[in-house]
Order: sequence, then structure tokens, then C-alpha cells
Amino acid sequence: HQLGRTWWNTIPMHDGARALYDGLASLSSVRFLTGVKRNPGGYSGKADWLMNTLAPDMGVWILRDYIICASTDKNLLGAPGRILVDDMEENIRKWEEAGGIGIFHTGDIQDTLQRAAQAYALASAGVVPPRASSAPQVYLDVDNVLAAYSEYLVSTGVEISPEGLPDFDRLTHDWWASIPLSPDARTLYDQAAARAPSRFLTAAYYLPECYSGKADWIMNKFLPEKGREALKDLIICPAPFKSYLAAPGRILVDDKLSNIQDWEAHGGTGVLHKGDMQDTLLRLNQAIDSFKAAGPKAPQLNP
Repeated sequence: HQLGRTWWNTIPMHDGARALYDGLASLSSVRFLTGVKRNPGGYSGKADWLMNTLAPDMGVWILRDYIICASTDKNLLGAPGRILVDDMEENIRKWEEAGGIGIFHTGDIQDTLQRAAQAYALASAGVVPPRASSAPQVYLDVDNVLAAYSEYLVSTGVEISPEGLPDFDRLTHDWWASIPLSPDARTLYDQAAARAPSRFLTAAYYLPECYSGKADWIMNKFLPEKGREALKDLIICPAPFKSYLAAPGRILVDDKLSNIQDWEAHGGTGVLHKGDMQDTLLRLNQAIDSFKAAGPKAPQLNP
């Protein structure tokens, strides 16, 4: 309860942390994959920390590479060619079981950077495809699927720019936390969760308030009976990174065709939500039935 936004934002940086980031970034693309303590303040506070402590020269653009989820779900992004640097041995073990390469950080920045460079050389030499899912999993988009996002923009008078972007100054933590549920949103979630492990996979604007507000919405508006426990199934990342979780047996329900196409291109099954919740639920059930009938199949590589 005490680990609010300000606490996370004021954690001191380890000596050499920026050198580690810069060194890794010189090798390949770097993402920040961090766990959260089931507190909405952690979502925004960690975003603040990246912007203000680790990379103040990059500002909000550092959030293009920010992925936050339950620590126990980090392995969902594990795959050949992907390297995880983590200080928890259990996270490393599960990442490697998913086909990725793990670098256990023991506190020595230079040692970690050296081992990461060696791992990158190995990953660049060629990999085998990741494992298929042994059972279906469901990933539910939030905005315009479970939450009436577009309608709420209109009803609250948020101005939209010619480029299609909302007035970000209006999109506070409380704004995100107050979006009404889409009709039958709980029916979709409840029925999906009854048939397969179901998680929330949602994109965010580069606003710390967006991250914490969405966590607040899941915890207090969508699943108030679960409270903080609901956050263990929340994954927030930039929209282009959603496909990092795609694999055979993993089903994404999303209202954006581009997200569905990207997901399917990386081996997953997409269900495009067109506004009719009953139709979406029907096609989701068909996708689950189809996977269970066919069984696991060889996945595609998502480097």
C-alpha cells in the first residue's frame, strides 16, 4: 500500500545502470520488461522513473519500449532470439524454458554486459522455433473491446486533433480509471475465463497516467471483486509489441485490424471485435474449439 507512484519514481539508480542500457542498445533493440506489485502507482511510477531518472534525455519516447506485467508472466514473451536480463533466477528459468536466453544479473554491470554480448552473438547465429502452446490462452484488448473508450472521448468532450490524437492533457489517471464498460464486456470476459486462461493485453499512450489509470480501471471498475489480484493478468505495452506474445494457441481479441493481422502473422489466432459482443464471443468460442480439436501445432519464429 505504501509503494505509490512517488515511491517508484524516486528509487535511486544503480551505478552503471545507464551504461548497461547504452551498452545493450549498441548491440540490438532494448525493451524494458518489468514486473509490478499489483499497485496502480507502480505502473505510472516506473514510467516516471524511466523518463526522469534513467533516460531524461529521451523523455516520453523511452516509453515506446516499456512493457509492464506480472513478474510471473514475463516468460510469455520468451522465445528464441530474445534475451532477458533479470535478477530473479525463477524468471530466468521460465524464460529459458520458453526458448529464450537468460542472463542472471548478480550485481556486476560489466559482467552482465559481457555475458549479454556473448548471448547476442549466439542468438544471431541461428535459433530453433519456439514451443507451441499446449492449451489455448486468451488475450483481451481493453479500449473499445471491454472499455467504451471512443464513446467516453465524445461524452467527456475530449478534442481530437486532425491527426486523430486526443488532447493528452485531458487524459488524466482519473479519466482512464472512469471509462464505462462496454455492453456485455463482463460476459465476454467471464465466458472466456471459464474456458481458458485469460489476460488483459492493452496498449498505452506515452503517458504515465495512462498506465496507472488502466490498472485502476481493471482493479476497481472491471473486476472489483478481485481487487489487486486482477492486476496479475494485466499486460500493458506499446501496440506494436502485442505480437511479441503471439504463438499458436494464443488468441487475441482486438478491435484494430492491424493488431489482428500482426498477431496472426506471428502464429497466433485473431478475433477482430467489430462492436457486436455476442458475435465476438461466438467467434472466440470457435477459435478455442478449433485449437482444442486440432491440438498444438508447430509455431512460427517471432524474433
